[in-house]
Amino acid sequence: MISFLRGKLIQLNDDSLVIDINGIGFDIIVSQNTLDKFTDLYSVISIYTYLVVRDDSLVLYGFSSIEEKKMFLNLITVAGVGPRVAISILSGMPLKSLALAIVSEDSTTLAKIKGIGKKTAERLIVDLKEKIIKDNASLVTQLGEVTDSESQIINEAIEALASLGIARADAMVAINKSKEDNWDGTLESLIYNALRSMNKY
Repeated sequence: MISFLRGKLIQLNDDSLVIDINGIGFDIIVSQNTLDKFTDLYSVISIYTYLVVRDDSLVLYGFSSIEEKKMFLNLITVAGVGPRVAISILSGMPLKSLALAIVSEDSTTLAKIKGIGKKTAERLIVDLKEKIIKDNASLVTQLGEVTDSESQIINEAIEALASLGIARADAMVAINKSKEDNWDGTLESLIYNALRSMNKY
């Protein structure tokens, strides 16, 4: 497996880039977000990669960050989402927005991505929301602007709900709603309101 490549950027295309490594040009398929990160031709870049081996071809996919690569690997585990579709999804919106759309079960936003219909959007949510929360705990503070002390309380509330057998993704969405609904800043009220929003209290 080729984990990453480092070389001189010599060509930018609509959905790929080419880097020169010791006189060999590697054509790498990338998302629009990655293309936007690498704009200086003839500069030396490092790019994370994933190699797809077919009977008749070898295809390299590239990512500007390890987080984007992890999301790609998550996406291709979903039924009906191959590498090309995963790249299209990554091109559809910023990485954080994509993660938050999945976590908050926003199928309407996901379905607006080119090549993604309602059914695929719903499969993304069902298959990936728990994994994304587990891999990206910091997302809890990205559902809204919070202070450091609030972030600690929110994390404690998520752990409390999880200990009751509530899925972390569901807990995260409920707590975000609770935080926006006249939250007084205490852990107790956050948990109470979250449970009420889930009809569990």
